[in-house]
Amino acid sequence: MASSSSLTSHELENQLDKIRCNMDSGVPSQKAQAMLLNVLESTLAQQASTRTPVAYFAALFTTLDGAIKREAILSEASLSEGAILPATLYLLAVVVPSVPTTVLRSHLNPLLDTLVPLFLTLVPHPAPLSHLIAIFASVFPHLEAAQFSTPRLRQSFVSILELALDTRQKVRRKAQDALKEILGTPPTPMVRHPYIEQTASYILGVLEAVENRSISKKIDGAVDTGVWCCGILLSISDVWPEDHLSTLVTVILKLPRLSSPLLTAQAFNVLTALLKAPKFSSAAVSVPIIVQTVIQSPPPEAIPSVPEAWLEVVENAMVAYGRSDPEGCSNALKVVWGETWAWLKAERVSIRIAAEKALGAMCRYCMNAPLINHAVQAALMGGEEDVAETTLGSIIVELTQSLDSLPYMNAVPHILFVLSRLILRLRHRTSIPSSYDPRPMTAAEVLLSDVIKQIGDLRGSPQFEYGERADDVIGSAIAVIGPGAFLEILPLNLLPSDLATSADQQGRAYLLPLLIEHITNTSLQHFIDYFVPLSESLFELRTQADNAGKMVEVKIWEACIEQVWSCFKGYCEACVDVPTAFSPTFAQLLTNVLYNQPSLRPQVFTGLRNLVQTTKALATSSTPAEQMESTFGISLAHAAESLGTLKQMAGGMLSVLFNVYSDVPVDKREVIGEVIFLWLSIASSEEIVTTYNKVATLLRDTLTVSPPTPASLSSCHTMLDLLNIMIPLVQPETAQELLQYVLESDSGLLENSDTTTQKKSYRILSNVVSSGKGLSGGTPGDFNRVLDRLESAGKRSLSGAKHDRLRFLREVIAIMPQASLYHIPLVLSEVVLGTKEFNEKARSEAFDCLVSMGEKIKKGGSLKPTVDLEKMDEDEVADGANIETYIKLAATGMAGKSPHMISAAVTAVSRILFEFKDSVPAEMQSEITSTILVFLASTNREIVKSALGYFKIAISALPPSAVVPHLGKLVPALLAWTHDKKNPFKTLVLRVFSQMIKRYGFDPVWEAGSSNENAAVLAYVRKRSERARKKKLAKAKQKEDEGESDEPQPRVSTGNAFEEVLYGSDSDTSDAESEAGQHRKNKNGAPSAVIKAKQREPRLRMDDDVPLDLMHGATGYISTATGVKRRKPGQDAAHFKTDSESGKMVVEDENAQNNPVEGPDEDAGDEVAGEAYMDQMVSVDGFTRTTTGAVKFHKNTKKRRAMDTDDGEDELPNAGEKERKSRKSRVVKLGREFKAKKAGGDVKRPGQQDPFAYLTLREMAGKKKGSHVKYSITGRR
Repeated sequence: MASSSSLTSHELENQLDKIRCNMDSGVPSQKAQAMLLNVLESTLAQQASTRTPVAYFAALFTTLDGAIKREAILSEASLSEGAILPATLYLLAVVVPSVPTTVLRSHLNPLLDTLVPLFLTLVPHPAPLSHLIAIFASVFPHLEAAQFSTPRLRQSFVSILELALDTRQKVRRKAQDALKEILGTPPTPMVRHPYIEQTASYILGVLEAVENRSISKKIDGAVDTGVWCCGILLSISDVWPEDHLSTLVTVILKLPRLSSPLLTAQAFNVLTALLKAPKFSSAAVSVPIIVQTVIQSPPPEAIPSVPEAWLEVVENAMVAYGRSDPEGCSNALKVVWGETWAWLKAERVSIRIAAEKALGAMCRYCMNAPLINHAVQAALMGGEEDVAETTLGSIIVELTQSLDSLPYMNAVPHILFVLSRLILRLRHRTSIPSSYDPRPMTAAEVLLSDVIKQIGDLRGSPQFEYGERADDVIGSAIAVIGPGAFLEILPLNLLPSDLATSADQQGRAYLLPLLIEHITNTSLQHFIDYFVPLSESLFELRTQADNAGKMVEVKIWEACIEQVWSCFKGYCEACVDVPTAFSPTFAQLLTNVLYNQPSLRPQVFTGLRNLVQTTKALATSSTPAEQMESTFGISLAHAAESLGTLKQMAGGMLSVLFNVYSDVPVDKREVIGEVIFLWLSIASSEEIVTTYNKVATLLRDTLTVSPPTPASLSSCHTMLDLLNIMIPLVQPETAQELLQYVLESDSGLLENSDTTTQKKSYRILSNVVSSGKGLSGGTPGDFNRVLDRLESAGKRSLSGAKHDRLRFLREVIAIMPQASLYHIPLVLSEVVLGTKEFNEKARSEAFDCLVSMGEKIKKGGSLKPTVDLEKMDEDEVADGANIETYIKLAATGMAGKSPHMISAAVTAVSRILFEFKDSVPAEMQSEITSTILVFLASTNREIVKSALGYFKIAISALPPSAVVPHLGKLVPALLAWTHDKKNPFKTLVLRVFSQMIKRYGFDPVWEAGSSNENAAVLAYVRKRSERARKKKLAKAKQKEDEGESDEPQPRVSTGNAFEEVLYGSDSDTSDAESEAGQHRKNKNGAPSAVIKAKQREPRLRMDDDVPLDLMHGATGYISTATGVKRRKPGQDAAHFKTDSESGKMVVEDENAQNNPVEGPDEDAGDEVAGEAYMDQMVSVDGFTRTTTGAVKFHKNTKKRRAMDTDDGEDELPNAGEKERKSRKSRVVKLGREFKAKKAGGDVKRPGQQDPFAYLTLREMAGKKKGSHVKYSITGRR
């Protein structure tokens, strides 16, 4: 079985890149590794060997074997940090995961002969010993089952097993990780690793020895050994053998006797891991014994981390108990619940959270149906005392009393969490009929009505501070007992008449948002009986307030009405009484609301959509009938009956929806279109045909209006939209008729002077073809007619319809036969120009169309129009269509007269070459590069920008042979664009250089540009990249030292590899650029307006202790305050420069740092990085990304051009340039501080001269040479 940690060649190359950069490192081990790698690669180059993982492996193994043989007895010097042997082991540990399985299997014996003896030699040296362990961890998963009987291999495993208890943390952790990797990947076809028995016996022996030493009170080192052994168990708990599980649990339960908090916590963690393991078997170990033993020995609260671990064991043990023996678990629940509930009084929040989780898990997994029914029967047959005697009743009583108990004052939010989980568990249906639902009452309604009322009263109190947790409880109650029963317990009391008759006289408008969110799977009749009359009463109050001129009350009643109707969508979701509730009378009510209340249309549309979606899903569900009825309370027969009722109402509802669709603005039609489609999907085929014919007839009628009026155009757009909605539902014959009608020149749709009409027409054509109903079975003649029509209509194609036209072209090309390839050259120029469209969707569609054309041409054929493929011989077919010919066709635009066409051709060739680079010969790649290289000298900005984009693609995607031979001309051409600080392409060129140096190395790039006057830029780019890389490594090392995760954060991807390469920044400098962008400042040194705006934007406030929930209470997480990072003790001290002898902090002079004699400013990289960020954000040639990650270019406006000119960018560092200080004089108007304000007379101050504006001669005589301040007595300059 292959290792899960095997590296690809790309990942290996990335790791080796990091090592190569350490040639000048001050750490001896890093420098030795880099030097050794450099020597090996030089040897491989001399031997003309490819740098494959196998080649690296062979070279390193030969080097290691030679180093060992040269020194029969390894000395301390040969094992020091900078020695060859540790460096070789390190590189082997890096390379081995990428070596093929067959190579490792065939070279196993030489490997074992060389490496196994090193275990004993390397024991005093932790670093090379860790590398050796890593090598074996990578080798083991690749071996066959027969090879595990090799004595040397077993000896190496024993050494790793013993090192897993080593006193050195890094060695121990590396060995434990190796054990996890080895034992977790058994050889095929074995299910269990052959060494797992040996491992289990060894660990049990160690733990028994630890226990014996504790009995004899010889516990020196026993605690540490036990802790380390628990660490091994945590790493291999998923693969622990079942036959040793009972013994292990018995031993683990005895470890707390050593009275070590750390060992006790680790023992509890091991029990938790075993209970949560996927292969845990309750048959192999007695879960009740675990529960009983753990409950009988609760830890003291004062010991850190132990109570939390104990509670987690209780939680997982009870969950396992409930799954294996529900009845026994229910019997033990009362005792375990009481012991766990007491921990809610703990002072530490972490303990209360652990107790909350444990109690919530017991509510979900440990309360079976008999236990619930027992409490329900006690509530029906007896009183409160009878209920309290049951297990569930006692839990409810304890929970209710704790809400008002002083000892549980800090535990209120945790109690509310447990109550929410308890309500969700009591969804169990009883035998008692309900007054508000066709189904029986739930157990929660019978047992928890008083508690829900209590929570409602707390929630309505202004002093209550746990509103979000109370809302969770209320929401759970609404979802479980239904809105009817809930509103009987906690009425809304929105109307003045309700407040007058209510016992508590408390309005609960806050319940409306909770009802909107949690109502589901309930009776629609309750909405008709309760909320419809309520909305009518609210509307009357709104009318009265409007007549009285009380506009504030008008807004309040309108908001209430909208929220009431927002509940409609929940009632329509998995509705249980559609046949009786959704009557013609109610449908007429909805019709009146849609016609007369535009503000309520979104709520009604959403409800109608949910009604069809959920009813259709239930009626066609493959879920077993019993499960569906227990989950939703709806049988398959009842769901089918509900769907039949909706089908009968479909015709009338569609007529209403069509009328409203015509009346709604275009930007608000999306939801209505979805509703129309859903109702059409359940309508009969006759109804669909009739509806289609009506819409098609209306479309033809509107097109006959001449000249077109705004009303006729609007009607035409509506009919086209409706036809587009119906395409997936009509028959193929009807779809073909629609396709032919839109394509006909007589219809005038494709040549229409109205952009929207053209756009919607092409959209219909695209959807017909993509649905498979249009041209899927067409002949070559059919495709030729369509493409001919498309070419003729292109002359009158409008810019706004480009996206949909290109999409239709792509759909047709994807399915057309090879005999129609001759149409591609005829439409290629249009597609090439589409790559330069300002509209992002049209531009993306043009790129996709280019790829689709390439895929079609790649299959072969002929680009000549009158060729019969069946009559062509093999040579003619070979000389026909291919990618080379396709690129030549696309490149013809480079000879155009228009800069726009030249730029588009360069961009199109870049896209084609990126996609089909493997099908393009190296000679042609080089030829394309030399051709586009000429355009870098162009004076047209558009052409140069496309050429730079090509070279970004070429450097990243093409083999070095396509670019390296041209570096002599390419580098000087690029350097020519870096001389001027106002140059718009400066940042882009710097990124190209950074990419080039990373891909080809610095030496060939420097050789090509060293004689250029701007060659210093190359050194600067290299320096910036190195600085960014070192900073990244330093951060990674700091995280590793602090114990934080060192996993790289995934980059946000646009989903388009071409755009990632073309518009993405270089990975080595992206971090530096983002940092500089965050600290960007304007000329006065203050943060720029863009950054200030970013800082003022709302953001999510994160809490490390609470998972962020965007569905509930998200408003509480939103903050406009600037985030303040928490400082850790001593975190800044690590960055201070100190004197090596005295240890004092050294404060350097800023002027000395900025002295131009010393060379370029160290912060220049950050400046340029900041400029790169701002160029992208505000410049003419910049772009932004939408929420989907798509690129959107900036408009070439006057404001952006001005910002390009006056952005105050600095030039690249120049060693000979001195800072110029401004000598401009400042004119100070004397007496300006005494100026009268708003004609209020002279300013007077207590204890000062009168008038206060008296000037002394001393103030005039205070001028000194060099102050650059001039005074004006008259107030003039």
